[in-house]
Amino acid sequence: MVFVGTALIIAAYFAPPEAQTNDGYQLKLFLYIMGGLFAGSTLLLLLFFFLFSFCRDRKRDRLIANGRRGEAEITKTELTGVTVGGRSQVKLLLKISVFDRPPFMLNYFFLTDTGEIKNLSMGRKLVVYVDKENPKNVWVETP
Repeated sequence: MVFVGTALIIAAYFAPPEAQTNDGYQLKLFLYIMGGLFAGSTLLLLLFFFLFSFCRDRKRDRLIANGRRGEAEITKTELTGVTVGGRSQVKLLLKISVFDRPPFMLNYFFLTDTGEIKNLSMGRKLVVYVDKENPKNVWVETP
């Protein structure tokens, strides 16, 4: 899409100023607007995915460095029915135990390969990192 937008912007640059669209608008203006929309929307989408990934990684690093390490026991596993890129979203009900807090329950959603779901059986223990200030802010080291 960026290539299409770039091609439209280049075409607008080389379009004669007197050229018009069928409905009488300037062709140059139309091509600049469409090129900007094509290129800009794609670049904004890529920026969004980059920022999402960056924030997720930063949260993980912060919780591993500053959070409290604990243990989570899987009490329930459900498939949500959502698939992204051939990976299924799984909802885990976790009983999280951190040494200085009473155990609490938490729903945790993540994407995994369909073949890995069998490894998420009830009673399995997972390593978790819990935020000191907000215990609902958790990073689970998924298998």
